[in-house]
Amino acid sequence: MAACTRQRRHPDGLYCDAHQQRLRTARTHCPLLNETQWQATEPAIGRGGEVSLRGLAPLVVAELLVGLQQRCRINAVKTSDAVLRALCNDVRHRQVSSLTHYAPGDDRDRDLEFTGLANCLIGHARRALSSPETEVAQDEWDLTVFGHHGTVSFTDISQAWLREAAKRWATDDLPKRRLRPGRRTSAGLAVRHHIGCLVRLSESLRMRADRGEHPAALGRADMEAFLHRLAYLESAGQISGDARIRACREVRGVLTRIRTMGLTRPGGIAAGLGEDFVIGQTDVPAEPEPGEPNRDLPPEIMRQLCAHLDELTSPEMRAAPLCQPELRHLPPDN
Repeated sequence: MAACTRQRRHPDGLYCDAHQQRLRTARTHCPLLNETQWQATEPAIGRGGEVSLRGLAPLVVAELLVGLQQRCRINAVKTSDAVLRALCNDVRHRQVSSLTHYAPGDDRDRDLEFTGLANCLIGHARRALSSPETEVAQDEWDLTVFGHHGTVSFTDISQAWLREAAKRWATDDLPKRRLRPGRRTSAGLAVRHHIGCLVRLSESLRMRADRGEHPAALGRADMEAFLHRLAYLESAGQISGDARIRACREVRGVLTRIRTMGLTRPGGIAAGLGEDFVIGQTDVPAEPEPGEPNRDLPPEIMRQLCAHLDELTSPEMRAAPLCQPELRHLPPDN
């Protein structure tokens, strides 16, 4: 038995008394039981306060210990030995070589504590084995590796050149992000918003016959199609005017930066990208004039107020209950 720490039932035997009984029960339910596999996957006999890591891959043991240490030190969360034991038993049963290959699954019998512990340990194990050099090769980044919070995904950018250029831009931009004291926004939020604007550009380029896969074939007409798409989304109410302005500014900034980094030169990621594939200053919509201070309510609120004006009572009707005789002779408050 890989996980058992008990004494064997007989000097020449292979199992303790409890596992011998388990083996008999397993053979009763499955006469064709593979005993070798059963020995590797059967959990140890549970004891309070103990969790057996025997039978797990050496890398999994190291990842579990590192994950528990980080969970206690960073998350400041207590871990139940019963939940950890159940997790180790499931990992042993699946015979995974690393926690990064383990998925808790959607078993309804498992509570949120089990899923939370598994995801927490998997996250800490992945970060322990990651570095900025290895993370930039992925399509989904854990920004903790870069010293920030949250994640950012590039999977929705379908064009390979644009996705790789966005990664290069994000790699260059993240170290420059600084937060002013008192602000709750994060560098990850700003980078995610830029990537979200590039996703909109990717969706527009996908309408081309070549799906925008060849940067050298892009020109002013494709950028105008993107700008028209933003205008349509605003008119349809799918994005706000501010979102349209920010999308234009942020896409413009990213395209300018990738040209400055030399990615459009021959042999670069976006080699041959047209000089007219840009967003000019006049392409960015003008910001609306600010309303009068303390008097500018959003149009949605004004529409609701105007729609319910008939339900408001007049001042005379609201004052009538206060003029009743029984209310006029109430004693004054102390």
